[in-house]
Amino acid sequence: MAERMGFAQATDEAEAVSGSEIARRLGVSRQRVHQWAGQASLHFPAPVANKRRGVLWRWAEVQKWAEERETLRHRA
Repeated sequence: MAERMGFAQATDEAEAVSGSEIARRLGVSRQRVHQWAGQASLHFPAPVANKRRGVLWRWAEVQKWAEERETLRHRA
């Protein structure tokens, strides 16, 4: 299903990614990623780190979240 939806395959289940990288992989803006993260009702995965240069999320969790919501369905 992930390949059908156009997701890049993570090489490491624990791979930490930035909002910019999530946006690139999902084909959305960085602002959209941060909107998802800030809207509790969407249950976006919790960040795994909050570094000085930005927040990081675990790609496998974000990928699963997007697949469950078919986030890319209308972006083809």
